[in-house]
Amino acid sequence: MTNLMSVPYHSTINMDEHEKNLMTGTLEQRKEAFKEDEELMRETTKFITEVIETAATEASKRKIQSEGAGAGEGSRLKGGDTIAGWNNRARGFCNRILNALCPCFTNHELFAWTPYRYRFTRP
Repeated sequence: MTNLMSVPYHSTINMDEHEKNLMTGTLEQRKEAFKEDEELMRETTKFITEVIETAATEASKRKIQSEGAGAGEGSRLKGGDTIAGWNNRARGFCNRILNALCPCFTNHELFAWTPYRYRFTRP
């Protein structure tokens, strides 16, 4: 047994402090703790990559469908409220992404950032 193994040692005090900063620190401390955690960043990168790939495939599918059914009567009858529907979908999607990326934000903190006209509408 001439080969020596080096075992990385992480102090539990530092880990406890890291977890404490991640959960209950100030906003800046939580952001830094989140960025320093390699496992969270790896999972976040994996999630974002999957979301982008899924969005690209869905966009190509919708483009093909819209080219195929371009002037059909059904597309004219769907009518006018599509922009509001997409606006709500986009806002919900952005909220989910933000909550997945940085769980240190709460809805109460985000509520202060939202414009007044969106505060009392249904998501």
